[in-house]
Amino acid sequence: MADRSWLGLAIRVVGLLVAATTLAWVVSTWAQVWHTKQHATNSSSLLAISFSAIGYTVQFAIGLVLMAKGDVLAKRWLRGLDARCPTCLYDIRGLTTAVCPECGAPIKPNAGVSSGTSSQGGSSAV
Repeated sequence: MADRSWLGLAIRVVGLLVAATTLAWVVSTWAQVWHTKQHATNSSSLLAISFSAIGYTVQFAIGLVLMAKGDVLAKRWLRGLDARCPTCLYDIRGLTTAVCPECGAPIKPNAGVSSGTSSQGGSSAV
């Protein structure tokens, strides 16, 4: 896989595993909530089961988000590792202009744009 696209795939696989392993617990605990609500007179057991059902549902939802947005999360997390255009993620290391050559977006100084001298006062090596 080119570049760092493996991280997006890894995040999606983790999301799949979380969602798949949690789905049975979600169904089971909500069935218990329904059954307890129909047949029990003790509200404390219903409350405990309800909190478990809510927790498993949230965990399942997190798994679904990781599956659906794994690539987006990976790009966001990796954005600061290399000097990249904030719009199109084009690699701007060594760029001498303040405009991305790929999409034309303005680029902030110090975001990979070379000014010809390094911060120590010498010439920069690209």
